[in-house]
Order: sequence, then structure tokens, then C-alpha cells
Amino acid sequence: MKEFGQHIQIVPLEGSVTDAFDLMAREPFELEFAADSDDGGTYWNCRKQIVCDPPDAVVRQFFRYERSCQVKVWDNSGACHVIGDSNMPARVILSPMLQSATLTIACEMIRNPLSL
Repeated sequence: MKEFGQHIQIVPLEGSVTDAFDLMAREPFELEFAADSDDGGTYWNCRKQIVCDPPDAVVRQFFRYERSCQVKVWDNSGACHVIGDSNMPARVILSPMLQSATLTIACEMIRNPLSL
């Protein structure tokens, strides 16, 4: 389990928008992913909900539907960790609230995204 700062970058892998979006979490957060297995083998279940500052209207509009993305997060040492890739993208949706937004990340990866 690693503690992460507040900076989150989302890079869309589909659609007309390919620019990265930067979000700020309301407070530092921790990620802990569990290894699961099924008939296809072992995978890392990377599911997380993060409360973040409300983004601008363009970001809210684009992420109101689930999108395939790469999610980049930085830990306290400054190392970048990537959740999702072009072969197995993370599915991301942003749910606006009154004073914040909830970023929901769902991804199953073959490798642990926290290992370097």
C-alpha cells in the first residue's frame, strides 16, 4: 500500500479527445490492489473511487460516460504509476457532486501497477 499525492492525470485512449486531463484529489489517498484469479489466470483488480475537486465543464462533459483511459498517479517520492494501458485500458467515469466529484476507476491488469 502506497500513499499518493493529490495529482491525477487521465489520458483518454478513445474518442475525439486525446489530450490529458489533470485532476486534484481532495486529500492524499492510498491505493491497494488485490491479486485475483479466474479461468484466464491471475490478474490485479484495480478498482478505486477518489473524491476530487470539481473539474471544468469540458472534463465533466467528456467523462459523464465511461471512457477507456490510462490513469497516472504520483506517489510521495515522485514516482509515476500507470493504471491501464492500450491493451487493457482502465474504465473511468466522473460523477459530479455539489462541491466535489467522484472519479471511479475500474481496471484489471496482468501486472501490479504499483510495482516498478
